[in-house]
Amino acid sequence: MILSVCRDDLKGTWEVAKCSLHAHPDVFHSAHLVFESEVPMLGVNEDLYVIAHGASIGDEGKPVIGDAHDALYLDAPTFWENVKNIFPEGYQASVYVSACESADPGPGLDFSFTEMFAVYVKSERSVNCRVYGHKGSVGGEIPLPDEDLWIEADLA
Repeated sequence: MILSVCRDDLKGTWEVAKCSLHAHPDVFHSAHLVFESEVPMLGVNEDLYVIAHGASIGDEGKPVIGDAHDALYLDAPTFWENVKNIFPEGYQASVYVSACESADPGPGLDFSFTEMFAVYVKSERSVNCRVYGHKGSVGGEIPLPDEDLWIEADLA
């Protein structure tokens, strides 16, 4: 499932989500806008692909994802609180966060958005879930899960 977490740049996120789904329906299965419609629960083995704008440092100094220009910026704990209801108990799949700097630690911080998000998923739903993000800028369709662009969240 693809979840678009952006309200002010639908050409840059929602259109990319739909193009990615159209190109690889066997990988992405469905696409949904966060907060705009009822998002179905993930299957226990269903990967989640999050597409959003991202920054390694948000308004409060923490890594965030969300809108390009408007005021929807979510740090990892806030994002988890808004999406945890779509994760079943015993979730065994992976979460891929396709957002700029989602795997980059914020300045002066030891953690990235994906590392913080992984802490919440693993503690509340599944220790086996893996979370991936991107370093630096991203663009184009959502990369497939076997592409080298994904950086796994390191919780060591």
